[in-house]
Amino acid sequence: RGRGPLATGSSIESLAILLGFVVTLVAMGLVLSAALEERREVMQALRKRHDRLEANVRRRTADLENANRMLQEELARRVRLEHGLQETEQRFRLMTENVIDYAIYMFDPHGRVMSWNAGAERNKGFTAKEVIGKSIAQFYPRDEAERGAPQRDMEQASLLGRVWNEGWRLCKDGRA
Repeated sequence: RGRGPLATGSSIESLAILLGFVVTLVAMGLVLSAALEERREVMQALRKRHDRLEANVRRRTADLENANRMLQEELARRVRLEHGLQETEQRFRLMTENVIDYAIYMFDPHGRVMSWNAGAERNKGFTAKEVIGKSIAQFYPRDEAERGAPQRDMEQASLLGRVWNEGWRLCKDGRA
């Protein structure tokens, strides 16, 4: 009828314009459809990666919680052992410090006196303050010290964890 946006002089021209318009719409629809499908595939791949990541995070979290629990248990065990060791040391110290008939003293790996009981104080005349931190060599008679007795005792202590010997040891006043 000659009216409307496609109205031109010939019906063939109008059909050609209409066909062009429809082809453009179809092409845009195909491009849009392809873009949407690609987006759907990317979203699906992203969900799969997200799910794998979540599973990894859950697994690592469980591993960390387990490791944390084990560390807490180990720490609690060590604290209990430390308390037990402190109690044992305290009992040992009370037992040895009050012995007055025998000189009982301990020394470190370098031969320095670490503990000195009442018996050592009574028998040797030195107070604990006078000997703690000093070398055990001061208690050996000169000839024994020159023959290396303190060093031999230290070697025996290193090998066996203790030294047990009886012999003359010097007192504060110089007598054996």
